[in-house]
Amino acid sequence: MNWIKDLRTQTGLSQIQLCYWLQIPKSTLAMAESGQRDLPNEPHLKLTGLYVAMLKPEVKAAAAQETVTAPTTSQLEALHKKISSQARKLRLKAWTLQRQIDERKTRQAQREQMRLLLTALTHLHETTPPSEYDARWLQRRKEEWQDEAAADHIFELQRLQLRLDMIEMEATKLEEMASALKPVLNV
Repeated sequence: MNWIKDLRTQTGLSQIQLCYWLQIPKSTLAMAESGQRDLPNEPHLKLTGLYVAMLKPEVKAAAAQETVTAPTTSQLEALHKKISSQARKLRLKAWTLQRQIDERKTRQAQREQMRLLLTALTHLHETTPPSEYDARWLQRRKEEWQDEAAADHIFELQRLQLRLDMIEMEATKLEEMASALKPVLNV
């Protein structure tokens, strides 16, 4: 058995209570207890301190005076509400970013079609001289296309996609935390 689980059972804490004290998701603690992953540094240090306190009798007596109280149902409900609200906000932000990405991709496709059209017209006018109006129109469209192509780089799309991925990961993490609180709250 894992030392983390041993320590948790010795202290009489549930996984939810220990997660609340360490401020980590329940999934992280479960994976740490099963040996699938390590704990982040700060929670690991807290647990190590508790473990040392359990071994030394004089420290154990001092630690006994400091009790870890489980959060009340109203505190858990408030936390659940806050986490769920943050997750909804992040999902809305992700949806907005996805729309921006889609719009940029559409504009990029339209620019590519315009480039192909302008290329075809240029080749057509090489064999047949255009009228003055057609030549000016063609020149204006080439300039517009070049300006837009210079202003909207593929890097912007990549930056937006990376930001979207980060927001979705954060939202998923918050949703996992909210779902970990549901069994306790009977929501």
